[in-house]
Amino acid sequence: MNYIRISKKLQSSLLVEEGNKKISNGSYVPAIANFAAAIELDKNNAEAYYGVAYGYELSSEPDSNKTAKEYYNMVISNFGGSEWATKAQERLRYLQ
Repeated sequence: MNYIRISKKLQSSLLVEEGNKKISNGSYVPAIANFAAAIELDKNNAEAYYGVAYGYELSSEPDSNKTAKEYYNMVISNFGGSEWATKAQERLRYLQ
């Protein structure tokens, strides 16, 4: 039997892709779960952190805007200078 092993980084990217599809379909809580799983596999996946933040921003979960702000700030702190940090700053301005 042949098994294909893919790297954690690739698995993380695939989870982010799936999370983005769920966001597009309005399935925010399942999308957040995808993004969180992606972070577990690759702590350097800025898009996954941004995805968690954006998913919370769009959801109606309790304290969702507070949690979104926390994750946007993580993106800015940990990935400063990246396109995701720039997008996170824009979203934070919107949430103010």
